[in-house]
Amino acid sequence: MAPNRLPLSGPALATVAIFAFIYSWNDLLTPVLYLSSTEKFTLPVGMASLTSSRFRIPPWHLLMVASVLAMLPIVTLFAIAQKRFVEGIVLTGIK
Repeated sequence: MAPNRLPLSGPALATVAIFAFIYSWNDLLTPVLYLSSTEKFTLPVGMASLTSSRFRIPPWHLLMVASVLAMLPIVTLFAIAQKRFVEGIVLTGIK
Protein backbone atom coordinates (compact mmCIF):
# COMPACT_ATOMS: atom_id res chain seq x y z
CA MET A 1 0.00 0.00 0.00
CA ALA A 2 1.47 3.33 -1.07
CA PRO A 3 1.86 6.04 1.56
CA ASN A 4 -0.32 9.13 1.31
CA ARG A 5 2.07 11.63 -0.28
CA LEU A 6 -0.22 14.66 -0.18
CA PRO A 7 -2.30 14.40 3.00
CA LEU A 8 -3.46 18.02 2.90
CA SER A 9 -4.82 17.83 -0.64
CA GLY A 10 -7.89 15.82 0.40
CA PRO A 11 -9.74 18.72 2.04
CA ALA A 12 -8.89 21.04 -0.86
CA LEU A 13 -10.18 18.50 -3.39
CA ALA A 14 -13.35 17.98 -1.33
CA THR A 15 -13.93 21.74 -1.31
CA VAL A 16 -13.44 21.98 -5.08
CA ALA A 17 -15.80 19.04 -5.61
CA ILE A 18 -18.51 20.63 -3.47
CA PHE A 19 -18.18 24.00 -5.20
CA ALA A 20 -18.26 22.39 -8.66
CA PHE A 21 -21.36 20.40 -7.75
CA ILE A 22 -23.13 23.46 -6.34
CA TYR A 23 -22.26 25.45 -9.48
CA SER A 24 -23.63 22.81 -11.83
CA TRP A 25 -26.67 22.02 -9.65
CA ASN A 26 -27.80 25.65 -9.38
CA ASP A 27 -26.98 26.61 -12.97
CA LEU A 28 -29.81 28.64 -14.43
CA LEU A 29 -28.49 30.03 -17.70
CA THR A 30 -27.31 26.86 -19.45
CA PRO A 31 -30.61 24.94 -19.21
CA VAL A 32 -32.53 28.03 -20.34
CA LEU A 33 -30.34 28.28 -23.43
CA TYR A 34 -30.42 24.62 -24.43
CA LEU A 35 -33.82 23.28 -23.35
CA SER A 36 -37.02 24.21 -25.12
CA SER A 37 -39.65 21.95 -23.55
CA THR A 38 -40.93 22.61 -20.05
CA GLU A 39 -40.86 18.89 -19.20
CA LYS A 40 -37.03 18.90 -19.32
CA PHE A 41 -36.43 22.04 -17.25
CA THR A 42 -34.21 21.71 -14.21
CA LEU A 43 -35.36 22.63 -10.71
CA PRO A 44 -33.86 26.16 -10.66
CA VAL A 45 -35.45 26.96 -14.04
CA GLY A 46 -38.80 25.67 -12.81
CA MET A 47 -38.52 27.79 -9.68
CA ALA A 48 -37.71 30.86 -11.78
CA SER A 49 -40.70 30.19 -14.02
CA LEU A 50 -42.99 30.08 -10.99
CA THR A 51 -42.08 33.67 -10.16
CA SER A 52 -42.90 34.91 -13.67
CA SER A 53 -45.73 37.28 -14.48
CA ARG A 54 -48.08 34.39 -15.32
CA PHE A 55 -49.16 34.28 -11.72
CA ARG A 56 -50.73 37.26 -10.04
CA ILE A 57 -49.38 36.09 -6.69
CA PRO A 58 -46.41 33.68 -6.79
CA PRO A 59 -47.17 30.27 -5.24
CA TRP A 60 -44.85 30.66 -2.26
CA HIS A 61 -45.68 27.24 -0.83
CA LEU A 62 -44.46 25.56 -4.03
CA LEU A 63 -41.34 27.73 -4.12
CA MET A 64 -40.47 26.81 -0.53
CA VAL A 65 -40.91 23.09 -1.21
CA ALA A 66 -38.77 23.36 -4.34
CA SER A 67 -36.10 25.25 -2.37
CA VAL A 68 -35.90 22.47 0.21
CA LEU A 69 -35.72 19.83 -2.52
CA ALA A 70 -32.97 21.76 -4.32
CA MET A 71 -31.00 22.05 -1.08
CA LEU A 72 -31.12 18.36 -0.07
CA PRO A 73 -28.41 17.02 -2.46
CA ILE A 74 -26.05 19.85 -1.50
CA VAL A 75 -26.48 19.22 2.23
CA THR A 76 -26.03 15.48 1.67
CA LEU A 77 -22.80 16.03 -0.26
CA PHE A 78 -21.49 18.33 2.46
CA ALA A 79 -22.33 15.77 5.15
CA ILE A 80 -20.37 13.15 3.23
CA ALA A 81 -17.37 15.43 2.59
CA GLN A 82 -17.33 16.86 6.12
CA LYS A 83 -14.98 14.06 7.22
CA ARG A 84 -12.33 15.41 4.84
CA PHE A 85 -12.63 18.92 6.28
CA VAL A 86 -12.12 17.72 9.84
CA GLU A 87 -9.24 15.53 8.69
CA GLY A 88 -7.55 18.56 7.12
CA ILE A 89 -7.89 20.57 10.32
CA VAL A 90 -6.41 17.74 12.38
CA LEU A 91 -3.47 17.25 10.00
CA THR A 92 -2.54 20.94 10.03
CA GLY A 93 -2.02 20.77 13.80
CA ILE A 94 0.58 17.97 13.60
CA LYS A 95 4.18 19.16 13.71
